[in-house]
Amino acid sequence: MEFTKPLQFASAIVAATTLLMYTNILPTTAGNILLVLLFLVLYLLFNAKRNGFSLISLIPITIALGIVIINKDPSLVSLALIWVLYDIFNNATYDAPNIAKSFFITGIIGYIIILAAYFAFGLNKHADLEMWRINKMIMRSSLGFQQPNTSMMYALALVMSMIIAYKMTWFKSIVTLLTVFGLYHFNQSRTSFILIILVVMMNQLRRSLPWPKVIFVITGITSYLLLTLPLNPQLNDLLSGRISLYKSYTALQGIHLLANPLVENTMLDNSYIQMLLSKGVLFTIVFFISILIILKTKTTTSRILVLAYILSAFTETTFLHFDLLFPVLLVSNTVFKGELNNDIT
Repeated sequence: MEFTKPLQFASAIVAATTLLMYTNILPTTAGNILLVLLFLVLYLLFNAKRNGFSLISLIPITIALGIVIINKDPSLVSLALIWVLYDIFNNATYDAPNIAKSFFITGIIGYIIILAAYFAFGLNKHADLEMWRINKMIMRSSLGFQQPNTSMMYALALVMSMIIAYKMTWFKSIVTLLTVFGLYHFNQSRTSFILIILVVMMNQLRRSLPWPKVIFVITGITSYLLLTLPLNPQLNDLLSGRISLYKSYTALQGIHLLANPLVENTMLDNSYIQMLLSKGVLFTIVFFISILIILKTKTTTSRILVLAYILSAFTETTFLHFDLLFPVLLVSNTVFKGELNNDIT
């Protein structure tokens, strides 16, 4: 079943919506509602073309919606949306490069507009901050986003979509890296900056680390150990005091079976810990199982993007960010016809 056109439209909406949410132009609640409606319409259209719903596909979606009801927390619907996208990507025929191109073009145009608004009119200038890092104070610019980290995080999403959409020559890769170095000069966002370099270089060399899902499990276990092992001052300083913050919130709020809304908007820059504390043990377990089932890594491109997604979660709250999830899910299934234009198995 050919489904490229609807997915091209959806990818452009995801790129625009997440960008507007990252810049506070669109309120988070309104943006989330828009994404839910988008994926609902997309899924209804997909099933109309498929001539009906798949009972097997509805089982994990129903379980995910059941968790929303048990927790009485609509924000947990993201897990159901992930399974919706998985069903579409796993059972439709589509042109992945053209879909990724729609995301990239929409996102890069929006990004340039936001940068221009920041430097010309001071958009979100109040989000600039000065902070202590390791042994000195540094100045970090928001570049028009709600905070410095999100400006580089969105750049990571653009790079992820770019390597799907285009044949990346050394010239394009070098231009991309120089641009990212320029962004880093202003926002000083280390995690996404390092991951962009890894993504670009691994893609250019057609190499990736093996067993991304094993790395996913190890990273999750390591995150949990940060909460239970004695504080290491050197590591804590390297992570800008994140570990002591994790421990203080865990001691204050505890770990619960169900969602704890008091931690939902807390700045805990580790998706594994943030999810455990804010969304509860039940949601976290189902999410981890879902990721292990959904994320396929049979091609070099899929391994690179899954690895970037997993590693970004160690120092950022990225698990439920659809600007990163969309390109990852787009290439995590290899049932679409034809290879990616720069991929090898």
